Amino acid sequence: MDKRKIKCYLCRQQAEEQDTEDTTMNVLVKCSGCTEYILSYSGMKYYFERPEGSALLKPEHKKQLSKNVKRHFNKKNEPLVLNTQTIEKIIKVKSGN
Repeated sequence: MDKRKIKCYLCRQQAEEQDTEDTTMNVLVKCSGCTEYILSYSGMKYYFERPEGSALLKPEHKKQLSKNVKRHFNKKNEPLVLNTQTIEKIIKVKSGN
C-alpha cells in the first residue's frame, strides 16, 4: 500500500496516509499529534472536500475530533473510524447529508 505525506486533516501537522486494507475508499492517517485514525470516504468527501461540510467543521470541532481520536487509540489501541455519523456525534452538528 502506498503511503502519502499529507497534512493531518485534524491538526495540520505532518502526517502519513494510506489506503485501508478493507477498502481503498477509506484512508488510515498516522499523525504524531493525533495518533491514528481512519477517515471514511463519506467523511472525507463531506467534511473535507465539499464547501458546505467544510463550513460546518470549525477549528474547535477539529480539536474535539483530535482529542477523541487520541483517547480512543490510547484506550483500545486501534484507530477510530471517522465517518459522517461519528463526526456528527462528536461535534454535535448535523450535516444534513
